[in-house]
Amino acid sequence: MCLGAVASDTWVVNSNGDTIWYDFHETYANVTYKGKYSNSYKNEYSKSIVIPEKVTYKDVTYNVVMIGSDAFSDCDKLTDIVIPNSVRLIQSDAFYKCFALKNISIPDSLSYIESRAFAGCTSLTDVALPDGVKMIGSSAFHSCTALKSITIPKNVTKIEKDVFKQCTSLVNVTISDSVKRIDRDAFSECSNLRNITIPKGVTEIKSDAFFKCIRLENIYVEKENPNYSSEDGVLFDKSKTKLILCPCGKKGFYRIPEGVQEVERGAFVNLGLMGITIPQSMKKIDGKSFNACSKLRELYNYSDSLIESDQFDVYSSVPAVSKLKTIGDYVFYERNDSTIELLTYNGNATTIVLPSDYKGKKYTIAAMAFYASELVDVTIPGGVREVDEGAFSESRALKNVVMKNGVEKINLFAFSACSALKNVTIPSTLNDIRTGVFDECTSLTNVNVMKGNPDYSSENGVLFNGDKTELILYPSAKKGAYKIPNSVTRFESNAFENCVGLTSVTLSNNMKKINIAAFKNCTGLKSVVIPKNVTGIGYKAFLNCKSLTNVTIPDGVDFIDMAAFAGCCSLKSITIPSEVTELDISVFAGCSGLKSITCKCVTPPEITWCTFENVDLDIPVYVPEKSVEKYKGAKYWNAFKNIKGKSFPSSNKRKKEEEAQEYVIMPCD
Repeated sequence: MCLGAVASDTWVVNSNGDTIWYDFHETYANVTYKGKYSNSYKNEYSKSIVIPEKVTYKDVTYNVVMIGSDAFSDCDKLTDIVIPNSVRLIQSDAFYKCFALKNISIPDSLSYIESRAFAGCTSLTDVALPDGVKMIGSSAFHSCTALKSITIPKNVTKIEKDVFKQCTSLVNVTISDSVKRIDRDAFSECSNLRNITIPKGVTEIKSDAFFKCIRLENIYVEKENPNYSSEDGVLFDKSKTKLILCPCGKKGFYRIPEGVQEVERGAFVNLGLMGITIPQSMKKIDGKSFNACSKLRELYNYSDSLIESDQFDVYSSVPAVSKLKTIGDYVFYERNDSTIELLTYNGNATTIVLPSDYKGKKYTIAAMAFYASELVDVTIPGGVREVDEGAFSESRALKNVVMKNGVEKINLFAFSACSALKNVTIPSTLNDIRTGVFDECTSLTNVNVMKGNPDYSSENGVLFNGDKTELILYPSAKKGAYKIPNSVTRFESNAFENCVGLTSVTLSNNMKKINIAAFKNCTGLKSVVIPKNVTGIGYKAFLNCKSLTNVTIPDGVDFIDMAAFAGCCSLKSITIPSEVTELDISVFAGCSGLKSITCKCVTPPEITWCTFENVDLDIPVYVPEKSVEKYKGAKYWNAFKNIKGKSFPSSNKRKKEEEAQEYVIMPCD
């Protein structure tokens, strides 16, 4: 074995060639990260790592009993890890955001998993937790989006807050009889969870434990459970006098059983129910209890409570003619203002052409109408006037959408999170596309606009306004370099957000500002050419552009907003133009790869404690020669240990200011 020391930690090279850092204690060792501060060193571990049970240092052999806090955090090239059968504890954030981690061998010796230990491990599909595990900390598997199944070990007594939150592929969950409590948001936003069984040992379930589990249709409770019961997949207290949770994915019409007296707050956050019946036994209920039921249109109230609502129709007896109309596999609703909306689809087809009209009238596709559907291809005919908010969002199988002439408006987030969506055709009649329509459409390659549309246009699949002066959306799945046409004077906020395949971009010479979050999370972006006419860089403009090595900020820029370059960990150098007077919160936070900073400002710009957070304070900072002492004395600038003078050519603006100062006439005494 080879031994060595780095900062305050010690490294050991195993016989198989793995270099692992440790903290050594009197009788044991724990795996740690390279260096004194976890956020100063990233990616020191990659590919496959095997941790030994014992490690020898200075002729003393130690048992490896712990994976320390942050030990492997942000090691986004780590793919496999074998933990030895000596480790008893995995501490907080140990594998946080190990995006490539697919396989992990967890030993029988493990007893404790602390908070966020595996949070953000988006490639992890399966984890076998041994029965010896006694505790799984809060958010331990938060955002493990590929995780498909989990079995809670028989010694765990509590499923902690947020522990499996946003595990969007999670389908199978087995909860052991040892579990007594399921805490807040424990499974919230597990969008593929369809059924859950509550064992007899559970005595407490927080009301939002399954919040936004959009496909959850059934909650089953074992008969022996002393506190809870279920009927038709709905969760009740043991006596069935209190309705605790109607699953988010339950569809159609639901009749609350006679005998129920109370509905718990938040029990109805539902995306599929169109009608609800309230029994005579209900003692007190408010119409607001159902406001989160997006498709609810008719409520039948047989209780003595007065219910009023602008969102849905309330009846005390079955109406002579319901406003809900079924035509084939489609359910329409005739609104009180005589307009028509398509409320839902009850068929099983994955390729559909929507009805051409409703009894000769144009109609709207209702908000959330096809939310989380299994559709693959959709044609929207000209008889549809408007696609309402979130109408197709979370339909993760949807690949192609064609809209025919006649469609006029697409509302907020209408197709958001349609992660398989590749192609969209925009008709010539469409005149209003609202914010976030294609957010999180990670496979989107082409948005094509039909000829003759005065408000929108497209070029090579990129969406513009009619005269191409504004770039509205660059599809997330497009790859390679891109040169923005010179006709463009501005682009929409978030226009390039999450375009991970974009490698370089040349901005239009006619642009004046880079808007909010314009290139946020463009993790493959390596270089940007910013034209000299640009004067401002917006909030989070290049946030988490982790591959960005090159960016030249022109001298005309006088404003760089918060977190504009935060998380750009590959940036080697940065030059701050002479006209900048302030660098706000986190502008260059997390730019841990910086080797030098050049600031042309004669007067040190105001900065905060976190403007350069996690930047090495020993790197050279080049400033105007006559301003070296100013920077050394300026708040937060004085934390840099290597401030050096450098000669810079004056900008035209500064030359004029300096000349004006030379000709100031002082008043006579």
